[in-house]
Amino acid sequence: MNPDSSKARELSELEKSGVIMSRMLHELTNHLCILIGGIQLIDSCKDDPATVATSMEAIRDSSKTIGEVIERYASFHREIPNEAGVVKIEEILREIEDGLPKAEQGGMSEWTLNPADDLSALAQVEPRWVRYAVMEVIRQSRSSAGRISVYTPGMSFDGRGLRQSVILSASQLFFHIEVNWHSDKPAFLDSDLFKPSDLNIATLIGIVRWARGQVSYAYLAPGESRFWISLPLADGQSGF
Repeated sequence: MNPDSSKARELSELEKSGVIMSRMLHELTNHLCILIGGIQLIDSCKDDPATVATSMEAIRDSSKTIGEVIERYASFHREIPNEAGVVKIEEILREIEDGLPKAEQGGMSEWTLNPADDLSALAQVEPRWVRYAVMEVIRQSRSSAGRISVYTPGMSFDGRGLRQSVILSASQLFFHIEVNWHSDKPAFLDSDLFKPSDLNIATLIGIVRWARGQVSYAYLAPGESRFWISLPLADGQSGF
């Protein structure tokens, strides 16, 4: 058998992550049903100490099991590596540029890309993941015009809206992609970045964080939206 053919039949790291997530949800749902049932039973049998005691024991057991399930699957997740190779920033920019014509077909004809100064800087990320994230921000903006700017080490830029954790990180160095557009009101809520209610926003944030990156958003007067995608440079690269 061709070794490449065998490799192609293996599950990707993201597929593995999706599989264990589905299994975790199944296990958690079973025990959450026990918790809800136990609480309802206690509420309806307050004058029956034996029933209350039995229900409390079931709730304690399920609570303990839920903690064990979360820790087990968190351990599985930590074992799954970021499978992306090291690429030049130049390759990431090319991928973003390739995505812009598709955005153009949807009426977004005035989006521009400002390249970084150092196109040889290295990052460990799949360029198509970055393309997806940037294109999704554009879709979520619902704007027909905007600017995408990429900042690599040594470049000066206005970092308003960028989370301090990715500016001042001592353990990890980043490059930043700023998606900037005019809007009359905020395009994202603060809660969207932490508890997204929209599948597309959740996927956008999830793919960036899977790449060990971070997202930030700010609405600045008068009517400027900035969405930041911060991604780690490869080991050995110098930071800001």
